[in-house]
Order: sequence, then C-alpha cells, then structure tokens
Amino acid sequence: MLESTKTLVISSMSDTVVGLEDLISEISDIMKDNLENTYIVIREDKLDLCKWVEKKGLKVILVEQPNFSIEYIDTLYETIKEEDFSYMVANSNRENNEIITRLATRFDAGVINDVRSCEIIDHGIHCEKPAFGEGLHCECVFNASHKYFITFKTNSEKKIREGSSLIKRIKSKKRQIYMEGLSLLSEEPRIPTDLPQLESAEIVVCIGNGIKDKIEFGLAVEYAKSIDAAIGCTRPIVERGFMSKEYQIGQSGILVKPKVYIGLGISGATQHIVGCTSPVMIAINNDQKARIFDIADYGLIMSIRDFLDQVLN
Repeated sequence: MLESTKTLVISSMSDTVVGLEDLISEISDIMKDNLENTYIVIREDKLDLCKWVEKKGLKVILVEQPNFSIEYIDTLYETIKEEDFSYMVANSNRENNEIITRLATRFDAGVINDVRSCEIIDHGIHCEKPAFGEGLHCECVFNASHKYFITFKTNSEKKIREGSSLIKRIKSKKRQIYMEGLSLLSEEPRIPTDLPQLESAEIVVCIGNGIKDKIEFGLAVEYAKSIDAAIGCTRPIVERGFMSKEYQIGQSGILVKPKVYIGLGISGATQHIVGCTSPVMIAINNDQKARIFDIADYGLIMSIRDFLDQVLN
C-alpha cells in the first residue's frame, strides 16, 4: 500500500454535482474520510461545481485549458508530479477514460476503467467491475508501486432515468441540448460523453457526407441523444474534422452490430457498409440514387436538415 494517500479527482465538462457526489461516495475507502488530502480539478467556468466542492470541504485546483487538450493533459501531469498524488480518479466516460489512460502512460503506471467498487488491501486495491458489455462481473487486484489511475462507473445516470420517463427527459432538455451543441460547435465539433458506447449500442445513428455544416452536425448529435443512440460516422466526416477516427464505422474503422442502424446522409459505399450488421437499417438521403437505398430496410428521400427539424420538433 502507498505511504501517500493524496487523491486527485478529475472532473470533465459532462460531470454534474450528482455525478461527483456518487464518485466521492464510491472512493470513500481510498480517501479514508480524510478530505484534507483530496483535491478536485475543475474548469474555471464550472462555477456550480466550485461552490459544491467548497461546501464539501474539498480543495479545488482550477484550470483554464479546454477540458480535453494536450495543454490540459500537460497541466494535470505537472500537478500530479509536483503534489505527489497517489490516486487519480474520475467518473467513467469516453473523455475521462482517455485522459486517465494518457496520464497513466506518462507515469508508466497501470490503469483500470469502469470500476464499480474498490477497497484498499495490503498489497494494492481490490476492484470489482463489469466485463464483456456488462455480461460478466469480475474481481481483480490492482497492484501499483507508485500511483493508481482509476475511473468509476457510478449510478448517477441510472438515478436520472429512474426519476423520470425518457419522453419527459427529452422534452425538458431538448432545447438545452441544442444550445449547448451550438456553443460547442462555435469552436469545434464535439460529441457528448454520456452517449452509449458505439460497439455495444442497440441503436446507432451514423453521420455521412450528406451532413452539410456544423449546425446540421449539432442537430444530428441532439437527435442521437434524444433516442439514446450511439453516434458513428463515415470516413469523409473524419477527414472533414467533424469527428475523430474512433467513431469511424467501416472496413478501416470499427465494426458495429446494433438492433437499429440509422444512416444520415450515407451514400452506401462498400467500405462503410461492411462495418455494420443490423436487422433494421434506415436510410435518410436526398439522393434517390444513393446505393444505401439498395440495402436499407426503410428509406426516406429528403434533406437531412428537413428530417432533423421534423423529428426534433
């Protein structure tokens, strides 16, 4: 077990007060109720989190850099090294998992993601986590000589779902999501971190080259979020800089097997289609000669903007 018990909690743009409360509860064994040795990294513009952290008696480290950037990783790395933190923890989402992994690599340390619970033992940390898409429950011992990097799967999303029906949640948050999408897209396109994982999602919304601009991209993301779908893309979207390669579906990307596939502006190139197997394929494209209609179970010939405006309203 490590001599130092200083803990650094890394928050992201998608973290809420509820999510952080769940995270603090999950790592109480690591913290040993010693709040003096617990620090939380927060962006300066997340004032609601700052106020909550101060009330909890935790120490705050404010950062100015964008939440996922090389500069942000560099700042965290220097902070961890200078302050000699032993435990680096965060809520499990796509963004945090990548941040934690990059930091662990710099320290030549191991990392474990999606932990449900953990306990400090004599020779390390005993963790419980799901495996194979929640199909299995596994236990493991994480033994590190100098630092631990861990992300936790908390119950905050489950609590939100239990508190209200999906329809009410969509109606109450639709406009908020849309405005957030516009503000983000004014800088660069970004994907919400709370969408389902692409590889295991039951519904996949795939964005093709038929998406004209950032506004349509923001609407497509809002649509995916409203139906609890994962979002993927074709190679041209990656090349245009709208999405990173980790979202690319196809021969040179990842393979998906959703129950429902919805293609927005997809032409139907073989390189993309071979990456998707689904019993229900839905295509929306304003080009009636697009090859995607040859294999789609349902097709709609109309512009992507008109389609998104109608389904979201």
